[in-house]
Amino acid sequence: MGWMHEVSSELLMRPSMFVKTDEVSTQIDFNINVMYADHLWGGVTYRLDDAVVLIAGYNINENLKFGYAYDITTSDLKSESSGSHEILLRYSFRMRPPGKMPTHYRNIRYN
Repeated sequence: MGWMHEVSSELLMRPSMFVKTDEVSTQIDFNINVMYADHLWGGVTYRLDDAVVLIAGYNINENLKFGYAYDITTSDLKSESSGSHEILLRYSFRMRPPGKMPTHYRNIRYN
């Protein structure tokens, strides 16, 4: 869950929280990301009792994104792991249904 806050016309801030569970254990991430001029972005994540993650990236175009993250281990595993590097390359396909897009929608509640 999260929201987007417009700090200025070129700067957006996105605080969020991510909860994941396998019904045995639960993990919670607290995130804050910023985007500058629709292209450059970065942020910090704190994963409870596990890690701090630093992330940065660049939107090459509307569909292609590149990013890098470094996880800094804060749990008891830090004696065995100094962290991890992650590289992100994401391509988003444009999915448009064939034919004319509807200009209005019917809601059965308000007939």
